[in-house]
Amino acid sequence: MQKKLKLLPLIAILYPALTTTLFADKTAVEIIAPKEAQKGKAITITLKVSHNGNSIMHYTEWVSVNVNGKEYKRWEYSAFNRPEDERFSLSLKIVVEEPLRIEAQGSCNVHGSQGIDTATISVK
Repeated sequence: MQKKLKLLPLIAILYPALTTTLFADKTAVEIIAPKEAQKGKAITITLKVSHNGNSIMHYTEWVSVNVNGKEYKRWEYSAFNRPEDERFSLSLKIVVEEPLRIEAQGSCNVHGSQGIDTATISVK
């Protein structure tokens, strides 16, 4: 009985980390952007990132945005520098000089990515 009581503090510490991992999934990114923009004007692009299980053992490791095939911005995370929540948003501004193809993706340190989301922005 005494041994079981000694395990209770350890179980209390590990329980939150273990249960968030059980319900965890791959990181997903959704791009929110206008369909068209005026040439020479800046637009704001928002990335809605979601990932169940934001814990020290399981978190979104990175989020990346490519514009017309080139990496434009990348956010890196770690066990001690995790995103603030399971669902969070990132924003960036881009000056539109030509039609844009935006690709965004995120990755969980354990399960990987749900894939790439894309958006196209035409110039008017």
